[in-house]
Amino acid sequence: MKGYIFGNVEVRPGQRQVLLDKRPVPLGSRAFDVLTVLLENQHRLVTKEELLDKVWPGEAVIEHNLVVQVSALRGLLGRDSIVTVPGRGYHFVAGQPAGGGPSAPPAPQSDGARATNLPPVFEPLVGRAADKALLATLVSRNRLVTVTGAGGVGKSQLAQQLLHAQRGDHPDGVAWVELAGVSGGAQVAETMARALGLQLGSGGAEQALTVALAPLVMLIGLDNAEHVVDEVARLVTAIVVAAPGVRLLVTSQVPLNLAHENVLRLEPLELPDPTMTASEAEGLASVELFVRRSRARQRDFVLDDGNVSGVIEICRRLDGLPLAIELAAARVPVLGVAGIVQGLGERLRLLAGMRRQAPLRHRTLRAALEWSMSLLDAAELGVLRRLSVFAGSFPLDMAQQVAVDPDNGVEEWAVLDVLGSLVERSLVVALWGEPPRYRLLESTRALALERLDAAGETTLVNNRHLDAVLNRFSRGYEDRYSGRRPFDLVGASLEPDIDNARSAMRWALATRPQAAVALMHPFHRARPGDHFADSRDLWEITESLLNSDVDPRTRARWLTGSAAFWGRLHPARAVANAQLAIPFFREHGPDWELFFALHGAVASRLNQDAATEPQELREMEACTTETSPPIMRHWAAWSRANFLHTGGDPAGALKAYRRAQSFGHSAGYGAAAWRSAVAIADLTLLAGDIDDAVRQGEALVEELKSTRRRDLYAYGLLNLAGACLAQRSHEKARRALIELLPLAFRQFDHRTLVSVHLSSYAAAGGEGAAAGRFIGYVNARVVATGLQLQGNEATARASAQRLAHAQLGDAAFREALSVGELMSDAEIERLARQVLNAAGTRPT
Repeated sequence: MKGYIFGNVEVRPGQRQVLLDKRPVPLGSRAFDVLTVLLENQHRLVTKEELLDKVWPGEAVIEHNLVVQVSALRGLLGRDSIVTVPGRGYHFVAGQPAGGGPSAPPAPQSDGARATNLPPVFEPLVGRAADKALLATLVSRNRLVTVTGAGGVGKSQLAQQLLHAQRGDHPDGVAWVELAGVSGGAQVAETMARALGLQLGSGGAEQALTVALAPLVMLIGLDNAEHVVDEVARLVTAIVVAAPGVRLLVTSQVPLNLAHENVLRLEPLELPDPTMTASEAEGLASVELFVRRSRARQRDFVLDDGNVSGVIEICRRLDGLPLAIELAAARVPVLGVAGIVQGLGERLRLLAGMRRQAPLRHRTLRAALEWSMSLLDAAELGVLRRLSVFAGSFPLDMAQQVAVDPDNGVEEWAVLDVLGSLVERSLVVALWGEPPRYRLLESTRALALERLDAAGETTLVNNRHLDAVLNRFSRGYEDRYSGRRPFDLVGASLEPDIDNARSAMRWALATRPQAAVALMHPFHRARPGDHFADSRDLWEITESLLNSDVDPRTRARWLTGSAAFWGRLHPARAVANAQLAIPFFREHGPDWELFFALHGAVASRLNQDAATEPQELREMEACTTETSPPIMRHWAAWSRANFLHTGGDPAGALKAYRRAQSFGHSAGYGAAAWRSAVAIADLTLLAGDIDDAVRQGEALVEELKSTRRRDLYAYGLLNLAGACLAQRSHEKARRALIELLPLAFRQFDHRTLVSVHLSSYAAAGGEGAAAGRFIGYVNARVVATGLQLQGNEATARASAQRLAHAQLGDAAFREALSVGELMSDAEIERLARQVLNAAGTRPT
């Protein structure tokens, strides 16, 4: 029978002897039997039941006898020679067969029976059912799983809930190890041993811990590993190798980056759409969490259509981050939903001090963010704070322009490496796409902006941001309108940076007026068509900045853009601006910029006098040849079509519109098809084919409704309303006008045209006084803006005027006109809603 040697101890089972320093020592028979069983099975844990059966076969013995024998062995062989696994049994860790390898390291010893140390769970997880199921699957299939994500996203809660759910699934149970207070080194192993109810011996902590875990079958959660990631990676690797029955679930803001690691990145909660009703939004996880936590503080809190827009804004501006949403909900009893929305600009002060039972780092939003930032090195922190100037998302090339710090070794390509690290740490979000884009969560951005100001970099970095935006949008404008690249493709690449351009414009207006003038036209051309009011204000403001300091080319480009913007609203103003730009581009080029300056004049003149061919039209057409870019040929054909349309040549106009449509397709300009379809529908009505005009209008409105081209949708509704009124389909016209009102009075300036159709609708319903007021308002607008009604609108106004005059008589009709001429935009909109929503029988 083989013998065992460990240190100065030798065990001879055949002779039932134990030698200490080569001298026999007395040992009781039962103790020797226990020692023999443990030595024969030292590769595994021996259960209490197994020891009792083998040492006291067939006898009824209380467990205390076993404890006494083990205690005697420890007194002889050393307290670290036998490990007690609470509730399970014993593991001999000091012995090796004679002639075997070196003796085993000192082993941990139990503190006694261990109750689970899992933190209690007070609230159910909201919106994490799929994540919990996926995590359970990963844990069942893999020895090491790491849950990563931004601070406050709910990693710890998810892991705790999984461990609670699996308490009975592992023979040796589950355990929770909190690492937030650990500074590194051996403290990780020591903290883990304490959490498991073990005392480590005098040997190496990590090695002793792995030996103790070797026989166990259990699931261990290691929480908040991000600040000791290297130490945790080393320890869990050792445990995975030495303890095949142990599974490890780690939470960390950054992965361990181990080959055998499986990572679950936890994303923020699902966000509601801004247009959702209360019933639609209440099923979204972020909203549900806010409502649950609000009710916990204020039992009568109810999500309804009165507060849903505020709740949606809170959830969206907090990026669906559970910690931030819970902290916001805690303020409901004091501030209400509207007060919280108003206070989000100071979110780091607002979302504080309401979670006493939580770890310190999660009691305030600021604490959670500062914990995350405290883990960054100087380069990472510097890049993060400089990236905070971006509003919304940003591409890599702009990040490199803005975040470099050559004085401290952060060159352009070093930014790429640091950005990757920040993404890995969940402080920057990488968005899907080609090329990829990135963004900071808004709460992270708020603290990073504070750090930017504290570092004295605000002016420097905002100027870099402005320069990057100006370069991007100017290049995009030139690529689109010179025809160098497909029109819509370039537009799509610029659209994600609209918020950045808006932010850069605010900075430019406050600090660099010439840059604001330079950015205005490229920025406006890239914006969606539903920002009319904001654009109008910016054109007015930047016009006041035009002075001798502005570069002549920048000034000429601004004038071209201004002419395009004001062409329908104030034709005379637009023509004047275009005429100032045209001479510069005639002299200095390029031809495509001259072309679009001429186009601004042509479009504006047609709105002043549709019957006269604009003098710039032929020069504009002369700039285009068969080799010109399709985008120029599109606008040349479109301008000729508009002149023929309003000038009384419908056949020629139809042919020109179709040519414009074809060139638009060739230019990669999708809106050209819709714009042409709108014009063709209008032309159909002008030709007297009313039923076909209605059919075309209905189909076009249905198609445009689902697009983002709200400007073209508005024109489609205008045409449809006019066609339905001509067809005497007044209910259809009413529905179109109701849909059109907010577009006409708030997003776009179609007040004049929609008021023409409102006069027709009111007159058809016998409301001559209202019709007269609408007509008076239209007449005043025509005088104020210089816009001349043409085609179908001119016909509609004349028809409504005759009908209202017949209903009221001469004196009352003139009085209605006079009242309408003095009505404000808001008063006309209120009158429109009264007429469209009036009770009683309406014409059908």
